[in-house]
Amino acid sequence: MSDARARISSDAPVSSSDSSVAAPPQDEYFESHGIHIHFVQQGTGEPIVLIHGHSGNIEKNWKKWDVFQKLSQNHRVIALDCRGHGKSGKPHGEEHYGRKMADDVIRLLEHLPLRKAHIVSYSMGGNIVAWLLTRKPELFLTAVLGGAPTCWHDHERAEREAAEIEQGMMRSRILRFWPKDKDLPTEEEIRRISEEWIEGEDRRALADCLRAIKDLAVTPAQMAAITVPVLAIAGTADTHFEEMCSLEKTMRPRLRLVPIEGATHLGTSGAPSRPEFIEAISQFIEANHAN
Repeated sequence: MSDARARISSDAPVSSSDSSVAAPPQDEYFESHGIHIHFVQQGTGEPIVLIHGHSGNIEKNWKKWDVFQKLSQNHRVIALDCRGHGKSGKPHGEEHYGRKMADDVIRLLEHLPLRKAHIVSYSMGGNIVAWLLTRKPELFLTAVLGGAPTCWHDHERAEREAAEIEQGMMRSRILRFWPKDKDLPTEEEIRRISEEWIEGEDRRALADCLRAIKDLAVTPAQMAAITVPVLAIAGTADTHFEEMCSLEKTMRPRLRLVPIEGATHLGTSGAPSRPEFIEAISQFIEANHAN
């Protein structure tokens, strides 16, 4: 496994836009399987589509850590709220999630319209992107899988965490991702963090989404057959880090893993909050421009 840290190349194109003064992107919508899907876009250049993680959204996953803003300085960046999240529709029932979430990405590209795009994902977004890479590789210039190995699914764990979400708690997930070098959180901390993650969201929709992720599972053999260039990024303190290392071995040389030392999966110590996250994505995309 390579321990090199990605760096933005010195000859990267410089955009005349300035994200600090650019007007905020406008809310846009399209319809997919009868559900309104919310997205925003900003910048010019080769398109990059951002797919967030479970219980996240455009604001929490991408804007909070300046991922959207920084990438849009040199690219046309499109970020969507996955169905069940943010400002997108929040239907109830597992049948509304799973592979329909992947269909939403395809229909976003058709709506814009875009023939090909780079695609960047994190956590649950990696499940969506991995499934797309095995079915619709012709749509993607490159893919970034952040913080999740994508090719497995623990049914019992998903059901347990979904049931907790319906009750307004995320205890099992918080403990699963809690840094091993820190004391376990108190019940008060667990409740506070749960409220932050679920605030403004529909508990039932989040639970149904989590239960349906099993429909996006892909096998290691399917991952190994992917021909699109793939970058994986994970914190060394992320619960999924060893699985990401295994994925790198499975997909080598098509996939390269960039580890972020000491980063966890979520929160202020999560990989997306670190400058290495943006640097790795930027260098990878610059190295894989479309001809």
